[in-house]
Amino acid sequence: MDLAFIDEKEALKPSSPELAAALAHLKPVRDATMVISTGSAAATAVYSESCRKASSGRLAAAVKHLGRSTDSLTKGNPREADFWLLAASYHYAYAWLYADEVLPAPSHLLRQLKEHSKGNPAYLGAFSRGAALGKSSRPACNARAEALSVLYDVVGSKQIITSRNRPPLLPARLSVVRAKADELLGTVELAECYSYLGQEVAGGMLALMGLTGKETKAFNRSLGIGPIFEGEGSLLSDRLLKDLGLTRGRAAIEAGCQELKDQVNSLAKRL
Repeated sequence: MDLAFIDEKEALKPSSPELAAALAHLKPVRDATMVISTGSAAATAVYSESCRKASSGRLAAAVKHLGRSTDSLTKGNPREADFWLLAASYHYAYAWLYADEVLPAPSHLLRQLKEHSKGNPAYLGAFSRGAALGKSSRPACNARAEALSVLYDVVGSKQIITSRNRPPLLPARLSVVRAKADELLGTVELAECYSYLGQEVAGGMLALMGLTGKETKAFNRSLGIGPIFEGEGSLLSDRLLKDLGLTRGRAAIEAGCQELKDQVNSLAKRL
């Protein structure tokens, strides 16, 4: 679950199809001005269209990230390629759910995908390979959760440097994520936990990429996120990258990219 703060204009006219889809599922607790109820009713009327647009947008992002993964491999940067494949996998998973008019639930994404993959198990297989769910285990989940705390610290420090505004409440977010991860581990949902934490890895890395890009004009986002991974001044250590789960070899990344590309193309034909 994520918290979002929106104004009256955004509630009545959402700026993104994903927000519109979320508004259609609102259950107001208190709505004296009827703004939320009005916005929710309007969003419900166009829910199918919002889901279709959201799915198309997520698919486009998946294609872009898969291209970056392949490009990173060509340049000899497997860790960077691993990250882009991970990010592409979650965009693909969200696109798949939106295509079925299902609102994605980050903490139970894998369960949702299983429920909606009965007609085509290849969809689930592509996501599992792309997100490296075969590596899920209790130690791997705990290591990823601990590494996230370090990643959040780096993101928080960069936000202080690059922004005059107060940074988001990263410690609070980490506390919520850790609590949810512990709950999933307690019910032995290891793959679900690893998947949930993987989304946080992808989001944290993308946030760090954006913040790093603000620091130097020499940074070119189209070239990837090398300054985070490579060189003497790299922001993240080899040990941290390992704990985050970004250590797949070239063969595994190539196989994951190809399988995901095939299913992205298959899903695109449905839209």
